[in-house]
Amino acid sequence: MIKLAIKSCAGVSLVFALSAFCRADPMAYVETGAANWGTLDLTTGAYSTIHNLGSLLSGIGGYGGGYYGGVYQGSEFYSVNASAGTLNAIGNSGFTYDDTGSTTSGVYGFSTSGELYSINPLTGAASHIGATGITVGGIVGMSSGGSNLYITCTGGGAGGVSGADNFYVINTSTGAATFLGITSPAAAIGAMADLSNTLYGGSDGTSRSLWTLDGSSGTPTDGGINTPLDGSFYWGLAAPTSTPEPFTMGLGMAGVGLFLRRRMKSKAASAN
Repeated sequence: MIKLAIKSCAGVSLVFALSAFCRADPMAYVETGAANWGTLDLTTGAYSTIHNLGSLLSGIGGYGGGYYGGVYQGSEFYSVNASAGTLNAIGNSGFTYDDTGSTTSGVYGFSTSGELYSINPLTGAASHIGATGITVGGIVGMSSGGSNLYITCTGGGAGGVSGADNFYVINTSTGAATFLGITSPAAAIGAMADLSNTLYGGSDGTSRSLWTLDGSSGTPTDGGINTPLDGSFYWGLAAPTSTPEPFTMGLGMAGVGLFLRRRMKSKAASAN
C-alpha cells in the first residue's frame, strides 16, 4: 500500500510538472492605435491580431475577469470580449476619456483635463475622485491589473518635466499624482500591465518595444524587446485572467483521476 501511494503521488507530481512545462510564455492582451485587439507574447514580443474593435478605446482596464475601456476622446464605456475582439456598450461615463486603467480594486478613467474617476464596470457610471495634477499632452499611458495605478505622460506637471518620459503613481483615494522618475531609455510608454508583480510597459518610441519597469522609479529593469505590433502604437495592455488554461486543467484532472484509481486498486488489494 505504501509503495502504491508513493507511486500515485509521484504520478500526480509528474502530471503537474508536465502541466507547468507545457504552459506557453506569459501573454497579454493588447489594443493598438489602429483599434486592433490581439495577443502579445511578453517573452518574444510576437503579436497576433484577433479582431478590429471598431472603435478606439482610450486604454484597457482588466478587472474581475473582464476587460473595459472608455472610448478615446469620448464618454462611452465598453467591455471587450477578449476571445473575439468585439465590444459591448455598457453606458456613458459623463466625462471625456484620455485613458483607462485598473488596479486589483477597480477600473479608473483619466480625463482629458487630468482628472481621475472611478468607473462602475457594470454601468459605466463615473465617480469623480480628484485632480491628478498631470498636464495632459503627448504620449499618455495607464497601467492595468496591479495593486498600484501608474500613469506615464510626456506633458509634465505634478513634479514631472514637460517633454520627458514621466512616470507617476496615482493615489486612487484623492487622485493626486506623485512623480517617481523617468522611464528613459524606454521612451514614450503608451500602455502598462502588471503580470505576477512584474510591470510591463509598451514603448511608442522610434520603434515599438516592450520593457519591464521598476514600480518605484519607472526605471527599465531590462534592455527591452522589439515588438512591431501591427505597425501602430500601444494603446492598451492587460494581463489575462487567472482562469486555468483548458490544457492545464485537463492535465490536473487527469492527475487526480490517476491518484484516485490507484487508491481504489490499493484498497481492493488489501481487502483481498
